Amino acid sequence: SHPQFSSPRSGCSRPGMVEVKLDTADLEKLSGDHYVSVRVGEAQKLAKLTPSRMYKFSPATVGSRKYGKIEVFRRVASTVLCIDPTAAAPTSVVELDVGDMRLRFDAAVGFTDRPLQPPPEVPHKLKKAAANDYLQRHRLEAKLSEAMSAVLRERPADPVAFLAQQLSSSAMKSDAPSGGFAEYYSKHFRHTQPASLYKGFGARAVQSSARDLSAAPVRTGAFGEGFPTYYRKHFAEMADTSRVKLYERFGVAWQPAAGEARK
Repeated sequence: SHPQFSSPRSGCSRPGMVEVKLDTADLEKLSGDHYVSVRVGEAQKLAKLTPSRMYKFSPATVGSRKYGKIEVFRRVASTVLCIDPTAAAPTSVVELDVGDMRLRFDAAVGFTDRPLQPPPEVPHKLKKAAANDYLQRHRLEAKLSEAMSAVLRERPADPVAFLAQQLSSSAMKSDAPSGGFAEYYSKHFRHTQPASLYKGFGARAVQSSARDLSAAPVRTGAFGEGFPTYYRKHFAEMADTSRVKLYERFGVAWQPAAGEARK
């Protein structure tokens, strides 16, 4: 047999499991029960001698060792031992005849006082659990599924740009307040500077009662007739799909007004 493997050197690793296959045609020459073992460091694989047998060792076991040891054993004696602590005596005597001598053992069988330790969790399971938690926390799978469904439904000329827009819209919807338009208005408009808002319509902001908006004067500006013209130009002819997306931004579902035809 070869000398036992040398100690592993640092910085050396194996790409995968090391397999040792032993084939023999001399099994018929042996009498009695024989066993063959392959030893790598402190790890030993023992099995009954057969014409062919495969032994596997992990990279951590092999390390950078170059040699292992093959050993052949013969069974010279055997007996039966009760291993049920509820049925076996606390201590029993076991005797085996080994050649011209009798080998005696005092065998004690019982339960351990130490609690069973759960097997350590495999690191890759922890990583998988963390990844699943991240996906669920941010609803990434649901958002990607909704975006892909929209791509297949609309079939845009540029699906990549459309997909990016859908994901961006989904992110904006996630940031929208849950209280709908009232909360959104209170957060973003009630404390804003009116001058910057009205400037977009070519008008000057004036003070008006928050309770009676109908008393505010009509403001004319960039579109000739002020906001009514702007609304008719940009919103009145809006397609239904765009209206749905606009209302979803505030967490509500759009429904056409009574008598209003769908577009």
